[in-house]
Amino acid sequence: MRRRDQIIYAAGLIDGEGCVGLNRIRGEVARNGSLQYRPRLRVKMIDYPPLALLEGLFGGSIRLHPYPDPYHDQWEWSLISWGPVSKALRELLPWLLVKPRQARLLLRLATEIKHQPRRRPLTPEYLNQRHRYYCWMRALNARGTLAPDNQTVYDEFGEVRAQIDAGGRPVTVGELTYVLTGVVLEYVQAKGGKFQTFADILAALDATGKEFYRRQIAPYEDQKIVENGDVYS
Repeated sequence: MRRRDQIIYAAGLIDGEGCVGLNRIRGEVARNGSLQYRPRLRVKMIDYPPLALLEGLFGGSIRLHPYPDPYHDQWEWSLISWGPVSKALRELLPWLLVKPRQARLLLRLATEIKHQPRRRPLTPEYLNQRHRYYCWMRALNARGTLAPDNQTVYDEFGEVRAQIDAGGRPVTVGELTYVLTGVVLEYVQAKGGKFQTFADILAALDATGKEFYRRQIAPYEDQKIVENGDVYS
């Protein structure tokens, strides 16, 4: 089988049986912060030969996960280093149908890490940006289906995020959600991930929603009652 055909087959394996993800490594932070989040390509299945093909194409490792009867033991192939993962994703991306957004997200983060400041600690802004990537990846890999209104942000993550971060205004539900989430994550970064922080965030969001309703939605509804009549009358 030619390498091109093997890559196409590998893309199908990863789409159907695998995971393109970003792991958070607690307590393991390099001086430049690059090890705080680690990429991972993973495929887990009963049959060994397809995983041997992946190992031959991209490297990585294969290990056996034993399960008690009546379940079958499973083999797992994984690739976790930034360099090999990036190289593999560049070959796989044209053929991925289910997970291209996850692949693009990892490749973009890999590029940022490659050009990040060296020999000095990362700034809070850099670390917060890493956390945003992690949250986006978790959203992409969550079970279920993304809401249609959010597809723009996920499909064109880099372009939309760049526009918003440069001062552009959100124009879709997904972009508005991104802006609000970014503010919340920055607050968590500043205050720390503790119960009081989470309680403050929920209280602020609740109060903001109620005030928005009082100042914006209620007057709008009153005006429409004048124009169209009151359904309760």
